[in-house]
Amino acid sequence: MTEKELIRRALMGDKKAQEECTNRAIILPCPFCGGEAVLVEEAGLYSICCKDGTCIGSDIRPEYGELIYAIADWNTRPTLPIGRCGECKNWNGGDCYRQELTKSNDFCSCFEPKEEE
Repeated sequence: MTEKELIRRALMGDKKAQEECTNRAIILPCPFCGGEAVLVEEAGLYSICCKDGTCIGSDIRPEYGELIYAIADWNTRPTLPIGRCGECKNWNGGDCYRQELTKSNDFCSCFEPKEEE
């Protein structure tokens, strides 16, 4: 797998790809803006933040005594919820109030799992 493919898979939430990026010391782009991320080292502590510095939480960044832990924390991204319109809590028996012209087996761009009964 190429580095570009590995990064793409990691950004999509693939836990193994995220771990492999961390092991290779590949720092993924900012999860908020997609911009370049930078390593910051101060007094022997490591953190990673968006190079732009204007993203949410850029002023609050965890610091780690070991670089690998800073990279692992930065690279760990949740997977976006994916589901079909008929499985979404916004589906109303043939209609979705968030999207127009959908079918129950379409993938929902506003997917929210139904609450368990």
